[in-house]
Amino acid sequence: MHAELLGYVTVERNYGDVPEIYCNPGQLNQVFRILLKNAATAIDGEGAITITTEHRDDRVHVRVADTGCGIPADRLQRLFDFGFTKGQSRVRLSSGLPTAYNIMQRHRGDIRLESTVGEGTTVHLELPVS
Repeated sequence: MHAELLGYVTVERNYGDVPEIYCNPGQLNQVFRILLKNAATAIDGEGAITITTEHRDDRVHVRVADTGCGIPADRLQRLFDFGFTKGQSRVRLSSGLPTAYNIMQRHRGDIRLESTVGEGTTVHLELPVS
């Protein structure tokens, strides 16, 4: 994944002081991979992805924001539904965001998206500290 970003996408890290949380690190890594891949794919040409973490209200908050193409409002509601996409000569199940949603639910967390067409998308993750 990192090699895909080199050269055209800047990744800015704003990591706050967050406590350790009880989680399955492999599953949360999968969520972050999905979000970073989606963000990089949304950027046509040069752009930026900003990752921000903070601790407030007894929750860890993570934001992944991109300067990509954005998502139309009518599509935002369906992004966590499993669906099918046709690429090249195959039809495949698109399961990235639904998988991320399910992982966040298993961790008693929350995931939501904000997006403006032509400006980018921000994904908000919240995970309980205890």
